[in-house]
Amino acid sequence: MAKVTIIDVANRAGVSISTVSRYLKDAGSINPVSSAKIDLAIRELNYVPNSFARNLKRGSADLIGVVEPDISQSFFSRTVKAVNNILYQNGYMLLVCDSDFQPRKEQFLINRLIEQNVSGILLATTGKNAEFLRKISERFPNIVLFDREEESLSLDCVVEDNEENGYRLTKHLIDQGGKRIAVLTGMSFASSTRQRLAGICRAAEEAGIPLSAKDTYMNGINKEVIQENAAKILEAGIYDTIIFTIPRSIFGIQSVLESRGMQMGKDILVGGWSNRELFQQSGLQYPAIFQDADQMGTTVANRILRRVNLREEFLPSERIVLETELYIP
Repeated sequence: MAKVTIIDVANRAGVSISTVSRYLKDAGSINPVSSAKIDLAIRELNYVPNSFARNLKRGSADLIGVVEPDISQSFFSRTVKAVNNILYQNGYMLLVCDSDFQPRKEQFLINRLIEQNVSGILLATTGKNAEFLRKISERFPNIVLFDREEESLSLDCVVEDNEENGYRLTKHLIDQGGKRIAVLTGMSFASSTRQRLAGICRAAEEAGIPLSAKDTYMNGINKEVIQENAAKILEAGIYDTIIFTIPRSIFGIQSVLESRGMQMGKDILVGGWSNRELFQQSGLQYPAIFQDADQMGTTVANRILRRVNLREEFLPSERIVLETELYIP
């Protein structure tokens, strides 16, 4: 069976090809009678518009790409879901890519998304691609960073006040009696890690208990590494407080505490970053900075839509800082 074309639709509806073309772009822009005839013809012929050709002519597709480091983390999965909901409401489809915290893979994915003619890219960067992003953004300005930022670049970003949150959390734990603090962090080259650690160190310094490099256990990404570092902290026998910057670290920490017959909050103070879903899943009570993935996803989606739909290539970059809650049990 021959493929139905826009010419067939025009002939069936008794209108010009240009009228059908205008209908496909904006049905409300043509005469209601003609619109009804075209709609009927499309349904009778089972016509499917050639979106590839339309996008080629327009210069971009109704696609937005997102590159994040680990979709298995609840924060990123919920953020992506919120982004997808907003884009769907605005007629865009989302392409989700996972960089696995690998800078070269992140570069590959960004290049491929641009080759696919996406209208924009949302990026939670690994933190090692500043020069690459600088060059890419010169020819492809529709990039919005989220959760992590590149301080040296003038790109839109949607972040939390990581340093202030680290300060607030640490100050609370110190007020609760914490005197020897160990920190379990994520990738050291991610801006969120550096900023959270800076806030933790500032609060400790103010309290007269400055942290040194040996008090920081870096790169706790997977469960095994988290458990190994938590065990090292407890084996040191000098710490009364553990602060973690990666939400799912709580499960590794609790597993090690249970294996030693220790109780969180009683034998050692524990606090860190989380979200309400993960917090409820853990069944534990501890001071936590609650990240709002829905707010992050909604904000970053609206920002990229503004750039794409208004075609504001010269729109000044903006650093949007979201508020977060310090939960105290």
